[in-house]
Amino acid sequence: MFHWYEIHHSMPQDTVLGPVLFLLCINDLPKIINNTSVPILFADDTSILFTHHEIDSLNTNMHNTFQIIIKWFKANLLSSKHAKNNAFNLEQKMLCKLIARLHMVTI
Repeated sequence: MFHWYEIHHSMPQDTVLGPVLFLLCINDLPKIINNTSVPILFADDTSILFTHHEIDSLNTNMHNTFQIIIKWFKANLLSSKHAKNNAFNLEQKMLCKLIARLHMVTI
């Protein structure tokens, strides 16, 4: 007969098992995010890219995706450090100016 025991959700620092378990856990995140975004995973950093030509639709897509991510975090007993979260908006005109500026620097 099996018995259930309480598991404490922590991992000692400097162990090999911690990063391996994290990677096993985080690798399903792209599968649950809808098709309105592109998740990019690298080690313990995650970026989620959104694009849309209408700002209202972009905001709706971002909101819906983050609601999915919040549920995923809760289901996996994870948390996010909100102080490390960033968002920025890159518009086509701004991007063209940046590329032109970089081009002038590299010539």
